[in-house]
Amino acid sequence: MSEQRNIQYNLKGEKPSRGYQIVRVRNTANAKEVLDNFKNSVLTILKNKNLSDEDLKWEQLLP
Repeated sequence: MSEQRNIQYNLKGEKPSRGYQIVRVRNTANAKEVLDNFKNSVLTILKNKNLSDEDLKWEQLLP
């Protein structure tokens, strides 16, 4: 399963079959919103991994 599918469809705490990182969201009243923003940011990065770090399009993709 691709990393994008893991992020979008593993909603019950399933661990990927190989290397992974754990992200914990604590002490915030809006943990789901923070986690969703993080997941959307990672998905945006994965979808645009061929863009240069200095490409101005990143300002639109990750405001």
